[in-house]
Amino acid sequence: MYGLSSEPTDLIEVCCSKTSTLTSCAGEKGSRADRWGLFNGWNFDKPETVVHAKHYVEKHRVRRGWAATPCTQFCTLHGWNWEKWDVYQRYLFLLRWQKARRLNSRVMQVLLHVLDCGDEDGHIYWEWPRGSRGWNTPEMEWFRREISKRGRKLFTAYFDGCRVGLRNSHGQLMCKPWRVDTTDPLLVVRLAGLLCDGSHDHAPVYGRDAYLSAFYPKPLVQRVIRCFVEQDKQRCAHKYIAEPIKTDWENNAFLQVCVMVNLPRSKTEKPTSVIELKKIEKQLMQCHVRAGHIGKTSLKDFLRRKGCAEWLEDMVDGLQCDACLEFGSKPGPAPVSLLKPPRLWQCCGMDAWELTNGTVKQFLVVFVDLASRKAAIAKLSEVLPVKRAFVPSTELMVDCLTSGWLQHYPKPQWLMTDPATCFTSKDFGEWTSRLGFGLFITAGEAHFM
Repeated sequence: MYGLSSEPTDLIEVCCSKTSTLTSCAGEKGSRADRWGLFNGWNFDKPETVVHAKHYVEKHRVRRGWAATPCTQFCTLHGWNWEKWDVYQRYLFLLRWQKARRLNSRVMQVLLHVLDCGDEDGHIYWEWPRGSRGWNTPEMEWFRREISKRGRKLFTAYFDGCRVGLRNSHGQLMCKPWRVDTTDPLLVVRLAGLLCDGSHDHAPVYGRDAYLSAFYPKPLVQRVIRCFVEQDKQRCAHKYIAEPIKTDWENNAFLQVCVMVNLPRSKTEKPTSVIELKKIEKQLMQCHVRAGHIGKTSLKDFLRRKGCAEWLEDMVDGLQCDACLEFGSKPGPAPVSLLKPPRLWQCCGMDAWELTNGTVKQFLVVFVDLASRKAAIAKLSEVLPVKRAFVPSTELMVDCLTSGWLQHYPKPQWLMTDPATCFTSKDFGEWTSRLGFGLFITAGEAHFM
C-alpha cells in the first residue's frame, strides 16, 4: 500500500497531488523522492496512518519532509458570514475547522519524527499562504516549541508568486503571497529577495486560477531543488573527508581518538611507526585530491579548523602530488606559447579568495582580463567568523560573475578558473554553454596560468 523499499529517501512531500512538480523535479536530479497523498493511501485523517508514516521514516532514513496541508479552512474568507449562519451551519464550520487542525497535528508529528531519526543535515518544511490563519493555531505554536526543544532553529521565508513565475491560464502573473517555515537556513537564503517590487501588473486570483495557484511553478521548484542538490553535494564532500575510515587496526591510536576527521586531533602525539605515518600521509593526499587538488596553504587551514595536530602541517609541506608536479609551476623560466597572446576582453580569469582580519573573514571573487590585466573584485559572502566554513555554490558564483564583471565589461569568449566545485559543476558548465562562453579549467597548482 505504501510502496516501502530498502533504499533511503531524500524527500517526502506530504499532502500533495499525484503530479506534483517538486517530487518530479527532485527525481530528475537523481534524488529519491516520494509523494504522500490520498491518491496512494496516505490518509492522515486516520490515526493509524501516523504510525505507518513514522515506520516509513525510520526504515528509509528520510532526510527531508515537505508538508503543504490543505489551507482552505484557514482562509480569511471563511467565517465572514458567521453572523448570518444558523446554528447548524456554524456547527458544520467548526467540525471542518477541528478536522483540519487534527490533520495538521498528525502531519507535524511525522515531520518531527524526521528530525528525530535523521542527522543535522535533515530538514523539514511547512508551506502555506502568507495570510493563512493556520500560522496562529495552537498546533503551529506547539510545532515551533517542539522544534526548539530538539535544539533546532525555525526560519521563515517570504516570497511572492509573481517573482517565481506563477501565471494564470492566460499567461498573466499572479501575486500569491507564500510563506515557508523551515529548519533549513540555506533555502531561506535562496528564497530571499523574491517579494514583489511593484514593477508589473497582477491578474486577480479567483475561480480556476485560484486552483492553479495551489501548484508550484517550475522556476520555484527548480530553485528549491538546486538548494537540495547543493546540500547533497556538500554532504558527500564532507563524507569523503570527515567520516572515519573502517580499519582492522585495533591498536591504531590516532584512529581511536578521531571523531570528526580521519586525522589525529590536537592532543595526539606524532606516531613513531613508519606504517602509521605512511597511512596518515595517504589520508592527507586523499584530502588534497578530493578537494580539487587544493594548495598546501588551504589544506593547512582545513586542518586547523578541524582542530588537528600541529605536526600534521609539517607533513603537508612534504606532500608531493604527481598531477600538481606535472601541471604546476616548474623551476626555471615560465612556460611560453607560440600562439598569439589573448586579445582585449577575450579571456577572463576568476578565482575566489579569503580575506582575514583578526577573528573575522570575508570571501571575495577577483576577475582579471588576461590581456590588459584589468582587475575587479566582487563580494562573495558577508563577514563571517574565522572558524566558520564556507563553500561557494555555483548559483552564488554565477551571481558574482554577472554583477561583478559582465554588467560592466564586454562579454569574454573564454573563462579561466581553477578546479573548484562551483566551477566544475554541471550547472556552471550548462550556464556557460547557454551564454556562449568557453570554459578552461586549470590544474590546482598551476598558479602561473
